[in-house]
Amino acid sequence: MRQRHTAAKGITNRRRASSASGLTFRQFSTALGIGVVLILLGATFLGDYLSVPTLSVSALPGVISPNGDKTQDFTNLSYTLSEEADVLIEVLNPAGRAIKTLSEVKKQPAGQYVVSWDGSTDAGQAATDGLYRLQVTAKGASRAVSQSAEVRIDTQPPPLKLTNLDEITRLSSPALTIEGLTEAGATVLQAGIADPVTVDNQGRFTIERQLPEGATILEILASDQAGNTTRVSHEVTLITTPPEVTLTAPNNDQWTNEGVIEVSGIAPGAAEVTVNNQPVTLLDNGAFNYELILQEGDNAIRVEVTDEVGNVSVQERLVHLKTKAPSLSLNIEDGATFQQSTIQLTGRTDPGATVLVNNQVVAVSALGEFQLPLHLMNGANVINVETRDIAGNIATLSKQVSFESPVAQNELDRFLNNLPQLPSLGTPLLILIPSLLLLGYLFSRPVSLMLYSD
Repeated sequence: MRQRHTAAKGITNRRRASSASGLTFRQFSTALGIGVVLILLGATFLGDYLSVPTLSVSALPGVISPNGDKTQDFTNLSYTLSEEADVLIEVLNPAGRAIKTLSEVKKQPAGQYVVSWDGSTDAGQAATDGLYRLQVTAKGASRAVSQSAEVRIDTQPPPLKLTNLDEITRLSSPALTIEGLTEAGATVLQAGIADPVTVDNQGRFTIERQLPEGATILEILASDQAGNTTRVSHEVTLITTPPEVTLTAPNNDQWTNEGVIEVSGIAPGAAEVTVNNQPVTLLDNGAFNYELILQEGDNAIRVEVTDEVGNVSVQERLVHLKTKAPSLSLNIEDGATFQQSTIQLTGRTDPGATVLVNNQVVAVSALGEFQLPLHLMNGANVINVETRDIAGNIATLSKQVSFESPVAQNELDRFLNNLPQLPSLGTPLLILIPSLLLLGYLFSRPVSLMLYSD
């Protein structure tokens, strides 16, 4: 009994001790639960208060050219908002100053959104070329976050130059290589050809073309990343026909006895003319004239005419220079006397020469031989022979011959034979002839009559 009483007394004492401390177990458990709830509520409130919206931002295209050509005149800014927030979208210039407000929305719900920018400012002016930032700011309950995307404004067309072509080019070969220069990153196209031309990191490019005969217009386009386009056109003419040339002098296979000959002709459209590799002056109409010194014998003349693209026409002539007089020989001697009135004149000269005998043309054989019957007059006769070769050189011979008729010789011989009979008639003739002469003289004198009167 004493032990039970003692135990009961101990329990009573512990309860009294607990009551004396102020909290019961139940009270402690309740307070602990309330504290945990308060902590959770505070943490939730603090988390909500300190939370930051999440943003993802992008702009396409990244380069625009707001010049009204309907090619990349604006960019689209896309952003994703993770939770409700106050959203402000601004355009910042290269110096970081806001030049345009694209959007300002209070308590914008979470989601995906798109805003466009056409390159203008709040003042309605076009922004100058440069690098801009499209900034999105999302503000939560106590904090804000900003994300931006870069956009470049480029309204300048890319440079484009065809470095190896003149404005108008004439060619003689159909294979054409075009070398050009533009800005790095540009796209180069040929008009009518879909495939782009490769451009290196320094903006250089090469185009291979096969040209048809005649004129071709080459049109090359270069477009930069902003859509600005530069267009260059060049006219290229393929000429494969050699230039025309007409030689008016000399004739081919011409003979001459002059040491200088004139080479003349006309070559319309020629850029250069040479005679035996010597340059010749060209007149505006393409006419040319050149004096060429010849060498004795055969002279080859080569006339080359070159047009502006390098096509060449060639005309050749062969000219013979001969300055020596032709040979000439006859079969009669000077001073010869002939009994017959017709003689056969023969001679020899250079083959191809022309022979005149007393101004009469005589045929010459291929060996240079000629002959002609000549009719002589009684007495002295002069025979003039002239030969002219193909080069114009002249040789002459003059022969004097006599013709004595056989009839006249017989009369003279008979007179001489009768001379011995003349003495028998000489005395009467010697008396008669002086008497006749005296009478003739007297009758030819004037007679004076004198009359006398007493």
